Amino acid sequence: MKHVLVGLMVIGLGCSDSGHGPHDGVSHDEHNASDTAETSSLPKDEYVAGLEKESTNGQYKMQLLLSDPIPKYTDVYTWTVVLLDLEGNPVEGAQVVAEPTMPDHSHGTFPKFTTAIVQEQPGEYHLADLDLFMPGVWQIDIRISVGDGSEDQVLYWFELEG
Repeated sequence: MKHVLVGLMVIGLGCSDSGHGPHDGVSHDEHNASDTAETSSLPKDEYVAGLEKESTNGQYKMQLLLSDPIPKYTDVYTWTVVLLDLEGNPVEGAQVVAEPTMPDHSHGTFPKFTTAIVQEQPGEYHLADLDLFMPGVWQIDIRISVGDGSEDQVLYWFELEG
């Protein structure tokens, strides 16, 4: 009986970032060279407390009331956002979920989604532990689902330094 050995190639995509855990198989080392050499053509927001954006379908407005820390460096973030209708009235009882991604690198974070916790103030939602772990442009896609069946999203874009 003749045995044939078939070669198997394994490609490892583990994260070498100590202290943060897995990040969809992306390590800092894999992208650091391109982060400093290229400038992203993606849009970028300048953080100010209360930064207001209209949702992509034009149904809502969202204010980034508070970011801790301020979006400038890689870190684990906590955001407080306020969801408003187009007349400026707080929207209560919505499901608000954030998905941070790096479109230039085709990856996001782990966990992939962060579900907001409803706060006492009407229309206020708390997003904790947004792990923006590497330098570059981050898109924070905040998806909104309201009890009447309407869905929309708000996009924030921040360029972070290492």
